Amino acid sequence: MYLGQLGMDYAQESLRELLSEYGYTGNRPEILFGIYDFLANESDEALVHGIRAYELSGHDIERVAKLINPDRLVAYIIDVTDETETLANLQEKLFYASDIRSQFSGLGSMGSRYRSRSAQKSNCANSIVELGLEINSRLAEIDPHNAEVLKSYDFKEWSGLYNMRRQALQIAVLAQQHLTEASEETLRILSIYDSLTGTADIRGLDYDVLDAFMRKKLDLGKPSSDGKIPDAFKADAYYEDRRVFGGINREQEWRMRHFGRQRKDWELHQEYRDQSQERREEDQAKLEDDYRRMIEDPWAYYSSQLELLGLTKEMTLAEAKRAFRREVHKYSSAFNTLFNTSPEYTASQEAAKAVLSAWESVSALYKAKEAAEASTTV
Repeated sequence: MYLGQLGMDYAQESLRELLSEYGYTGNRPEILFGIYDFLANESDEALVHGIRAYELSGHDIERVAKLINPDRLVAYIIDVTDETETLANLQEKLFYASDIRSQFSGLGSMGSRYRSRSAQKSNCANSIVELGLEINSRLAEIDPHNAEVLKSYDFKEWSGLYNMRRQALQIAVLAQQHLTEASEETLRILSIYDSLTGTADIRGLDYDVLDAFMRKKLDLGKPSSDGKIPDAFKADAYYEDRRVFGGINREQEWRMRHFGRQRKDWELHQEYRDQSQERREEDQAKLEDDYRRMIEDPWAYYSSQLELLGLTKEMTLAEAKRAFRREVHKYSSAFNTLFNTSPEYTASQEAAKAVLSAWESVSALYKAKEAAEASTTV
């Protein structure tokens, strides 16, 4: 047991007096670690003892992980250590030596906490968070979305660095959750983890934290434009199948609980077939209705085309042709202007097409009318 772990008030006070009066000039790392731990939050001299202990012990992170008050020494280690792997090992050892893991809560059947969190906060939680953020910063380029960096690494090496960054953030989220629960800082670190991995699935993540994060991630405060649940909100279509084999994912569980799951491929195909059949029946019914209206009164059926061309039923074929030529002349620029992408050119093209299409539809009516009148005269 280190000096800093002595619990008796009189012993601690006596040690403070001794250290203040005589100091310690020895080189035993275990004693130096103890002095640092004992005075860590009270004396600038403490950090010197801690640094000496760390250096004389050959950078023994096992001993650092056992400290009750590691923050100041860990901050020093972060500043002077080039090897990111060393920081990752220190963070992991601090985490597993702490009581943070024993206070996990999780997803019960109703999503509430099944284990209360201790009001006592671990002194190493801040160090765990700082180490995680430092590792994340150093490995920022190790990202599945960064294809160029991925090409520059051997895949095995890249995977190792990716897992180091992922685990560092995961542990940092749990430590920050331990300190501040569903605070903005916890959600911020969780957001970094989500951006890296594509999911907020972390074993030990409180439901309250997950719920707050997912509502923010999906922007649930914004009303839906059509009242429907977007597929992007729902759990993966095949998540239930994976869950049968133990593939539990906390984010997918949350999505399933609130929005259900997306449709499977065969369900989409079946829906498409049903819709296609329904659409074919609707198209057939519309076509039959169009034929009926065309037969009953073709002039009424093509009334919109007649109106576009400025024609009436009473006109002769010759009069209708003259009106059509006048209308076409308005859009002559559509036929003699070189192709370009201007809005004016596009508009004139569309208008000319509409006029030509309308005349093709109604010219037959005037021809039939003229033929009928001629046969009556004879």
